[in-house]
Amino acid sequence: MADRTILTLDLGGAELKHVLFTLRSGEIVHEHPNPRGPFHKPDPAKGRCVLDGLLNDVPQKGRVARHLAAETRRILDEWGVAPGRIAGIGISVAGKVLCSGQGRRVATFMGAQVPERFARRDTYGQPYVEVTRDLLKRFPRIPVVIGNDCNCTGDMQSLVYETLGTDPATTFFITIGQGFGGGGPNMDVDEVGHIKVFGVHPAMRLRCGCGDWNCVEAFASGTGFPKFARRLLSLCRTRPKMLAEVTRYERLGGRLTAAQDLKAMIRTSPLRTARPLDAVAIFRCANLGRAGGDAFARYLVRTAADMTGHVLAGVANVHGLSVFGLGGGVARNNPRFIRMIEAAANRLVGKANKLMAGGITVEPSPLGAFANDYGPASLVLKKHFRRCVPAWIKTMRGLAAKGDAPRQGGGRRTT
Repeated sequence: MADRTILTLDLGGAELKHVLFTLRSGEIVHEHPNPRGPFHKPDPAKGRCVLDGLLNDVPQKGRVARHLAAETRRILDEWGVAPGRIAGIGISVAGKVLCSGQGRRVATFMGAQVPERFARRDTYGQPYVEVTRDLLKRFPRIPVVIGNDCNCTGDMQSLVYETLGTDPATTFFITIGQGFGGGGPNMDVDEVGHIKVFGVHPAMRLRCGCGDWNCVEAFASGTGFPKFARRLLSLCRTRPKMLAEVTRYERLGGRLTAAQDLKAMIRTSPLRTARPLDAVAIFRCANLGRAGGDAFARYLVRTAADMTGHVLAGVANVHGLSVFGLGGGVARNNPRFIRMIEAAANRLVGKANKLMAGGITVEPSPLGAFANDYGPASLVLKKHFRRCVPAWIKTMRGLAAKGDAPRQGGGRRTT
């Protein structure tokens, strides 16, 4: 077993990442991030996801499965790893898993960022994208399984929390990076980034990447923060009377004090000329925890934290959760933002709530910056190689302890 490995693929909306782990201890042997995965964004500012220019001779509806198999074969050859050394393949996808691939079935999913022109439709009209068809041909005798990316990571995270004395069933993983997602060991909750937020003025409606309106991801994510800021900047420039109405609305909602005015805040904000206007720039201007931060940037961050806290409190109340481990670039690089989310969530938990007597804990994920790397391995590890789990946990905690300390204000451009 010492020479065997587990291969993982993390299929996001814009990147495909391969990671190879030792089966015995969970140490990372190789990793290969590819920003031009089956889907990528040639212009993130326009929010468009398209299939890349590879495999143009393959019909659109079969390109994803073909691309994954071809890229995996190429990378293993580059690493010099024989297929016989692979003990299992775990694949995490940014979307709703429709078939996990258990029993050698072809695994399928559909994500908010997946163009429907690359999807087939089942008997009931549900669009789906095939993932493992060609990989199953390439690896005919090993398990190939997929899961929602946040559910995978939440499952792996729960193993670490269990060793820390926390009931794993009460834990949940939230990622706030380019998108907003969540998942846990019960595998029954995902896509929490598409929970609707309320108390939003009609002039502030934002469209999410899923096509719907006012998802929390549209306000509180790496893509949401600049979208949120641009909407207010646009109102200030083109509809000042409407912006004044939004200001009154926000005062009534408690997100602005009586002395604060959005128009005045925007006119003095460096975000008006920030290039690029992204989450990193917003957190840098907010300068959380220090005097002199930009009032407009702080309003954006505070409002996003409030929306996120409402979502977490709702999910916790319904599913009996008490601990949220946060990952993703936006959350990981801004620990004070995490504390703001925790405070917002606990404001909604009444002291008389017998189901959540201890309140809600929101903290950085114990998996650190390696959360997404280790997540898909849980699909194979827990089902087929449970005896290896303790050694993996030791390795993961060691890596998390050595990881770079988060930098306040989004110092690293990894959102």
